[in-house]
Amino acid sequence: MKAKGTTSTDPILSVLGYREDGEWVALALEMDLRGYGDTPAEAEEELKELVFAQFSFAAFKGQPELIWKRAEPQYWKMFADAKRASIQEFSLGSVRTKPERQATGLAVPPAHVIAKLAKEPHLEA
Repeated sequence: MKAKGTTSTDPILSVLGYREDGEWVALALEMDLRGYGDTPAEAEEELKELVFAQFSFAAFKGQPELIWKRAEPQYWKMFADAKRASIQEFSLGSVRTKPERQATGLAVPPAHVIAKLAKEPHLEA
């Protein structure tokens, strides 16, 4: 699985796309972060922002362990099922018109991007 704009050696987060309560959810499985939107693309864009924020916050705090929190096992199973269905359909030449679940990937932000974000001023609550 290769995310857009990445090389084969770039680390990729596993992203499960699914519908919940009438909207799309994009779930980064390794981080248990969710983005929401009316379309899969909107949900993934929101998720991307959250992933960048989490990485930069962990860098700012100097605590890389803040990045990782695995999603619950049922979501990993949903991801595996969606990935299997996608591969099977691709290899057989069929296309799902409206898949209920999607298995995609999201590139991990590069270190220089994380470092820049971590140095930016943050709003105080």
